Amino acid sequence: MRTNIKPPKCGIEMIKRFESCELVAYPDPGTGGDPWTIGWGNTRWDDGRPVKKGDVITAKGADDLLYFWIEKSFWPGV
Repeated sequence: MRTNIKPPKCGIEMIKRFESCELVAYPDPGTGGDPWTIGWGNTRWDDGRPVKKGDVITAKGADDLLYFWIEKSFWPGV
């Protein structure tokens, strides 16, 4: 297990090239509602709560949330 290796910054920057960053939660285009999305395509906050209508985030918060989910959900499997 690679506990001391962090996701590379270049990988995160690549994700940002393919996603847009929205600081106000927006509805799923297909449903017009759930799941609501914020930041760099996140549908959940770092505590697991779902993003909901009216939620807002700062640019730094969006970056931090992206990094959190990459490190928690995706990086362990790499």
